[in-house]
Amino acid sequence: MYKTCRIVLLNLNGQAAGMLIGVSVGDIIAAMTLVPIYIIPTLLFSGFFKDLNTVPGWLRWISVVSPFNVLIIKSSILTH
Repeated sequence: MYKTCRIVLLNLNGQAAGMLIGVSVGDIIAAMTLVPIYIIPTLLFSGFFKDLNTVPGWLRWISVVSPFNVLIIKSSILTH
């Protein structure tokens, strides 16, 4: 049950980010350009691809606000 809740929260987070970007720009091409600008840094600084100890200190704040870090890495959603 707990794992299902985490998956639902991750899904809702992605939908909310997509809706925010989609509403903030009027053009579909501009929205499709902005989505990778949000997704790539959150994945890179979540600890999914690279150890967070190797990230410079002035960039570590991104891992704190990254939803992927909280919902996937810290809660071990992929290992259970």
